[in-house]
Amino acid sequence: MSRRPLAAWRLPRRRNLMLCARGALSALLALLALLALLAPLAPCAEPLPLEARESALTPARGAWSVGVFNPLRLQVSDDWGLELHPLAALLAPHVEVHHALRRPALTAEPAHALTLLYGLSAAPWALRFALPLGLRGYLGPSCLVTAAEPGRGGCQESGWGVTPKAGARYSYARLGQALTAEADLAAGILLSGERPAPLDAYAPVELMFAPLTRTWRAHLGARAARRVWARLSVAAEVDLFWVGSPEAAFVRVGEGGARSPWTLSAYVGGDVALGAHLSLTAGVMYWNSDQRAAVFERDAGGFSRKVFVRSHDLWPTVDLMWRY
Repeated sequence: MSRRPLAAWRLPRRRNLMLCARGALSALLALLALLALLAPLAPCAEPLPLEARESALTPARGAWSVGVFNPLRLQVSDDWGLELHPLAALLAPHVEVHHALRRPALTAEPAHALTLLYGLSAAPWALRFALPLGLRGYLGPSCLVTAAEPGRGGCQESGWGVTPKAGARYSYARLGQALTAEADLAAGILLSGERPAPLDAYAPVELMFAPLTRTWRAHLGARAARRVWARLSVAAEVDLFWVGSPEAAFVRVGEGGARSPWTLSAYVGGDVALGAHLSLTAGVMYWNSDQRAAVFERDAGGFSRKVFVRSHDLWPTVDLMWRY
């Protein structure tokens, strides 16, 4: 059994960090405008406890929360809620609906909560439009050469399609701790054109577009959160993703065999309450995926051979969240 190569461990490149920084600034400006619009909707009830974030527990009607990078969550009624990411919605319009089947009181001990998840997104939007409405030319081909010289053939431009999603989330809460399990399935339905090739990007981006490029994406996740002090909670999360196969024309088997459809992610972090309605969340995300990373090893005869290994990516996370 070979030792895990150090080169397989990666941090985000400087170019990607600069792109994230510019995106964060744009998100912050949009967030300030969004907060001004949502402030009148703030209910009198207290927001969800810190340990209940990302759980099936349902806040009071009219409650909402949003972060610079975390999605906007709005409870429109006692049993129905909406979720969307203001920044990502500009690149890939989407919405997720939460329906609480079992809605215990937040003060119940113990509390069993069950929520159904329904979602719909239009991922091709990001591949067909250039900045600022999309990422054409970054995540997919720009097709500028084909437009200038039609005789050169196609450029594998993404067709139009939608991605419905369905799933469920269950939580058990007791004595300042919340245990959550979640499962969902998303399928990419092509309405016109051709299905695009896989993006060969970082694991989070690849998974976001997997239903479009690989037909479907299945997800299983588990999260444990615990309140340590009144203003501090810690959490750990593990997620497993399974995606379908791309179109036969895009399959590149090569000497390393077919690419693995499995991706594993893990998160460790904490939430700190900075005020009654403001909190700071920070942590580290780990991704284990098959991105065709290769290293050279010597065999018994002293010859070098190329070996494909799984990639290990570490992503620091930090965000400010407003909760009302």
